[in-house]
Amino acid sequence: MKNQTNSGTPTVTPDVTNQIATLPMTSTSDERIIENDKLTIDLAKSKVETAIASVNAAKSALEAAEMTYRYMVLQLFNKYDLTSQDSITNEGVIQRGVNQ
Repeated sequence: MKNQTNSGTPTVTPDVTNQIATLPMTSTSDERIIENDKLTIDLAKSKVETAIASVNAAKSALEAAEMTYRYMVLQLFNKYDLTSQDSITNEGVIQRGVNQ
């Protein structure tokens, strides 16, 4: 760009467009991982979900087993006319009046 001074002689000034910093171009398309890596991460996520489902199933099975055990003990207490003061040992021996 050329400017003229009051004396009428032209002077050259630097071009403004050369002073503007170049900004990085932003991509309009999404950057993606390769398909093999995507499949690997999906498989790992699936294994976590399967493990969680297995844990939940095991918790349910444990709860059902505990309820069955308590029900069987209750049935035995009714069958042998036991009270809350009585107990049955692991060997099957009835102990009356021990829980006082």
